[in-house]
Amino acid sequence: MSDYNPEDVPNLQFEYEWQDDLLNVINVVCNSISVVSGMIVLTIIFALRMYDKKLVDRVSLRLSAAISVTDVISSAALLIYTYVTAEGGACQLSPFLIIFLTNLFLFLTTAIAFNLQHLFLHQKYYNPNFEKWYYILSIGFAALTGIIPLAAHRLGHDDAQGYCWFSPSWTTESNIYEYVTYIGPQLICGTYCLVVVVAVAVKLKMDSMRLERQIAHSGTGERTEVDLRRRKTQKAINRVVRRILLYPVIPIITQTGFIVSEIDMYIHMRPSYAINLWGVPLKALPGFFNLLAFMIDPAIYNALAAIKKHLIIKYCGEAYPEPHQETTTRSTFMITSTTHGPDRHAPNARPQNSQPPQRGFMPWFVRRFLMTSTQRQNGTSSTFFMMKESSTSSVPATPKMYNSPNLDSEGAPHPTLSTNAMMKYPPKAHTHDPYTTFHDVEDDAESLDGWVEMKPPAKQDQQRRQQRSEEREYMGGL
Repeated sequence: MSDYNPEDVPNLQFEYEWQDDLLNVINVVCNSISVVSGMIVLTIIFALRMYDKKLVDRVSLRLSAAISVTDVISSAALLIYTYVTAEGGACQLSPFLIIFLTNLFLFLTTAIAFNLQHLFLHQKYYNPNFEKWYYILSIGFAALTGIIPLAAHRLGHDDAQGYCWFSPSWTTESNIYEYVTYIGPQLICGTYCLVVVVAVAVKLKMDSMRLERQIAHSGTGERTEVDLRRRKTQKAINRVVRRILLYPVIPIITQTGFIVSEIDMYIHMRPSYAINLWGVPLKALPGFFNLLAFMIDPAIYNALAAIKKHLIIKYCGEAYPEPHQETTTRSTFMITSTTHGPDRHAPNARPQNSQPPQRGFMPWFVRRFLMTSTQRQNGTSSTFFMMKESSTSSVPATPKMYNSPNLDSEGAPHPTLSTNAMMKYPPKAHTHDPYTTFHDVEDDAESLDGWVEMKPPAKQDQQRRQQRSEEREYMGGL
């Protein structure tokens, strides 16, 4: 580090000591909140992955986990940075960590914005081999921005500001290092995220208007099932994108105040306490804002819904027989349910062969907090067939394809189309796919009262399966 005349050192500290003390308290409180928020995100993601890794199988969630790890370490470094004021190795290490971790947070968030641009704006398909470069490039560039000033001996105790930062901070050479390795990347990433956010918002608005025009100008009879599903998928994708869009907004919220305070200080050669009251707390809260964006992410909602259904099946599903148990004939493969359900005036009546409900904490917890009052009253605890909660009967009405068969002279059923369909296309079962909510069986055009109408294979069915496969691949890329 070059020598300088102590008389040339400007005073870039606050006028009153209480101002520094208040900012330090704010910094400690906000960074502690950010650490706790980051740990909450990591705990939820880890728990969901241990339960079923498919529940968190999405690019933005994996990037969010990496951002949370960065936030936790960065907030811890900022806490240390608050109390390190003496010259030495710690005074060089703490600003290096601030630069590296702040830029890593920015680059990972920018990767989410780029992923939105790649998939949603440019309509490109998701390539799993491309995802690893989000992490490699983010870590590589962030490390480079921290190593450059450290190797140039531009990090240490700054006599002008009274804490460890770029030193000497008032010189042109140090300003160049700070702008190139710290302020510059923040301005570039923040501007890029803002452009992507605006572009995605405009496209969402245009897509919404286009869908409304299509619905208004096309009759119901003219719409094919594939077209209806495509529109439904587009609406679902728009909902997901609208929520994911919150991630690129975070660096704009958290870093703008600090950038303005740094630029303002070097222009006027004195710090602005008002601007620091804006920049310091927000810069310390990226983990908290990441938690907010994470909690309203559709993938988390869908994952919790899937876990809820699975717990109901596991702990309360065997208390009542499955809907078709009491209505099968001698044939092991023929469903011959009648059109008459159980007495609607006695919803709590159980079949004689039903088993008593499980006992213990988890069954009690599931019945008390996860099941609806309708499910508890009507005994529709089994969700294997995804029955509607509005149904007043624990046994669904007979679907079209499950008509009672014609019996021969010996009373044996003849094989019918329903039989073949049942053998080849069994009813849809519960799935842990976190994106099934977008095409739930309850809302599917091919279902009836929670049962699936079985149909022979057709070209339209193949198109539907192919489209759904593409939808899930696309959603996983987001």
